[in-house]
Amino acid sequence: MTRRPAGGETAVAKEIAPEVYYLGPMGRVQNAVYFVRSGGSWVAIDAGSALRLARIWDCKVYMHPDELPIASGDFAAMQACAGPLDRFVVLPLMRMMGTRRREAVLARSSLSEVARAFEPGAGVPGLPDWECVPTPGHTPGHVSYFRTRDRVLISGDALMTLKVNSWSGLLLQRPGLSGPPWYTTWNRHAAKESVEVLAREVVEVFPRREPHHSRSGGIAGPRAPEWRRRGP
Repeated sequence: MTRRPAGGETAVAKEIAPEVYYLGPMGRVQNAVYFVRSGGSWVAIDAGSALRLARIWDCKVYMHPDELPIASGDFAAMQACAGPLDRFVVLPLMRMMGTRRREAVLARSSLSEVARAFEPGAGVPGLPDWECVPTPGHTPGHVSYFRTRDRVLISGDALMTLKVNSWSGLLLQRPGLSGPPWYTTWNRHAAKESVEVLAREVVEVFPRREPHHSRSGGIAGPRAPEWRRRGP
């Protein structure tokens, strides 16, 4: 599990919890991918190149049912679930393209050929020892993944350890608890409620924006309620 960044050096995924590997951070907002092993199965979580990887690995991409319309390139669904950045910048530009060109662009990035829905209460495909925790807010179908045996949580965009909701925090890569970026969040009220759910579950958190790239970067559970009182 490696990647070749622009600088030419090879980055290697690091084990941050038993059978949980972290590859990143990548880019200004510190994107990351998690590789999780369960028995003989490997699952990639939060992979930004899902379509390309699914074609290379000949596998499906599983998601919450509410994510399917957006993942399939449904422009109406994108408008209904837009955050501020999409609403005031991305969508107006897409409207300016005209219908035919816009549909062609969306078709090229559509996951419809590989996307499959799974019910959160029915277990996580390929990861029988993990639970799916619905955490809507950033998007309608956002989910987090929780392993009960050692209380490890992969929170996606629901809870981060980088201060993405201030320009100084984002530009200077300042660590600290934060909710999802307000400028790309569909429903901030739902996002806050999702943090309430995680605050009741969490012991160790390994969010998508993980600044220390190691188990020591996890957040002890008592800090989650402290963040909850302050707000995002």
